[in-house]
Amino acid sequence: MVSSTSPGPSAYMALGGSFERIVVQPWTQLETYANVQIAAEVFITDGTSPHVGSAWLTNSVGAGATNANVIATADFTFPVAATSSAAVPMTVMFGGLTLGPGTYYLILTGDTVNANARGWRANAAATVVTANGITTEKQRFADNLGFGVLNTGFVPASTFVEPSSNALLLFTVTGDLANVPEPSGMAMVGLVGLLLVGFVRRVAAG
Repeated sequence: MVSSTSPGPSAYMALGGSFERIVVQPWTQLETYANVQIAAEVFITDGTSPHVGSAWLTNSVGAGATNANVIATADFTFPVAATSSAAVPMTVMFGGLTLGPGTYYLILTGDTVNANARGWRANAAATVVTANGITTEKQRFADNLGFGVLNTGFVPASTFVEPSSNALLLFTVTGDLANVPEPSGMAMVGLVGLLLVGFVRRVAAG
């Protein structure tokens, strides 16, 4: 569905920390996909204790977003990286989802415990591959430094702004294109059904 990856060293967008930073990555799809798995390359260089983050998947963000827009939520543990630019495996945020046509938002943040570098990998040279009918948008963020408007009570309702950097977040969305009958096939099914009903009626009549 979507693959945004980088073979070399990457920068990052900070998550959580004293800035309480929240980062969101949108994409839009025109088809229904099943068995959807969503992963992101997150990391931390502080291995002294586990640091946790939170993830949301929604179909809306901003002041108008409500709990009705939340598709899934999960907590995750930041994997430890040797340096702030060293690659780490993608962390799976969600799996087993079925997503219909629409726009979706992957929202990540981290705990506010002081730590060394911690964030979501991003790279201006990222290779982005999408399936037919899927498009991505540039990431957005909000924090307590005056970028956007934080809503700590309900994170998806924060007001997000685009960063000035042209680096693209590293993440993947995989899934199986759902089997939707072609219009001609659906018409054939309907015709067969009508013929069967007529046959049953004739048998019942005599």
